[in-house]
Amino acid sequence: MKDKILVLPKFEAKEILIFGFLVSVLMFFPFFVHNQWITGPTINAALILMWRRYSLSQGIFWGMVPSIIALSRGLLPLFLAPIVPFIMVSNAILLIALNWGRKVNYFGSLFVAAMLKFAFLFVISRLIFASLLEPKILDKALIMMSWPQFITAFLGGLLAYGCIKLIKE
Repeated sequence: MKDKILVLPKFEAKEILIFGFLVSVLMFFPFFVHNQWITGPTINAALILMWRRYSLSQGIFWGMVPSIIALSRGLLPLFLAPIVPFIMVSNAILLIALNWGRKVNYFGSLFVAAMLKFAFLFVISRLIFASLLEPKILDKALIMMSWPQFITAFLGGLLAYGCIKLIKE
């Protein structure tokens, strides 16, 4: 009887490192950095890189992870819990809009995608938080879910663009 040899698919070390790095950023970065102006662009950049390098479905799937981890580990203020599913949806909106406009112009598509993410969270947070939160917490929550969402998404897109050029995709 002849011995059979199992041949594993060839994996490039570079690809494994890139994927591992992106997953690590999405899963662990929120544990170490609690500043929206650093975490937001970094997470958005990792999601955009996941989409660009692998697929839209990978980007959307991994776009759920940071919010789940942040909420489950107590890294998000508890009053933001009702908005977490909508943050996940807003990440999907960002990637779908970028995917839709990818052939036209990256920076124009990024602007539109960041604007759509912001607009969605702005409207949803006003609807959800207005009935749930007391006024002093309401103001803080509404600010977090408003214009900073546009800026952090746009900055994340710029950071991703720089990484794409660095990796020479």
